[in-house]
Amino acid sequence: MLKIASTFLALFAIVTQFGCATLINGSYQKVRVNTDPEGAKCTVWERSFITPAKISLWRGTNHPIVCRLAGFEPASAMISGRLSGWALVDAPGILPLLLAFETGAAFRLMPEELTLYLHSDQDSPAVPLKHSGGQ
Repeated sequence: MLKIASTFLALFAIVTQFGCATLINGSYQKVRVNTDPEGAKCTVWERSFITPAKISLWRGTNHPIVCRLAGFEPASAMISGRLSGWALVDAPGILPLLLAFETGAAFRLMPEELTLYLHSDQDSPAVPLKHSGGQ
């Protein structure tokens, strides 16, 4: 019984000193971006790509995304960082927890797969011009 307890304590010490979130998650996460229709040019920060694509994003922040395609209205969304369950494993050790937050590993980006639906310019109802008076 003593051997089992000491083995458990040794494993617990190793896990809390090295940071599970950092080891398991890493600082970056791949996110799949789709558009309907495909072939839109999307931008996240200053990086552009054509859909469908799988992109690697830093976990520690939110990422605004805008997609454009000729003949369609632009579509936008937010890929958000949410606290990862692995960060809770790091909680007993303050240094691994700080490391996980500093590297972004404490977060999980959501959604992991995103589809933006582009609406045709022709789908927008025409707005009649109002006569300003004067004849």
